[in-house]
Amino acid sequence: MNEKKLYKIFEHYKKKYKLNTRLEIEPKGLLCNYKPNIDFIYLGCEAIGEGNLAERLHLKTKKQFCISALLHEIKHAIDKDILENEIKSIDIIALQYNSEYHDTLPFEIRADNFARQELKNWI
Repeated sequence: MNEKKLYKIFEHYKKKYKLNTRLEIEPKGLLCNYKPNIDFIYLGCEAIGEGNLAERLHLKTKKQFCISALLHEIKHAIDKDILENEIKSIDIIALQYNSEYHDTLPFEIRADNFARQELKNWI
């Protein structure tokens, strides 16, 4: 996946939603996540295609997954204030050991829906 395109997508939403979020794309990284305490998105390109995001969003290509993963994390950044409050009310440690938590938490469902909807604009 072309990193320039990912940065272009990121900059579009950063401007549209007036985000102060920073993005790091790591070609050999194994995780994709958003850290609300430092307003930072980490996109690990080796994680692309792994896990259940591809299944949840019915993605077929690495390109689709990569853009969807970025959009998913961008939605977390957009919802930063709401997200911080929701995170405080759940046991994150327990969730990290439950692979199905993305299917049940409201902020993960919102992020998946946002990624699914916005992906059409970038493919």
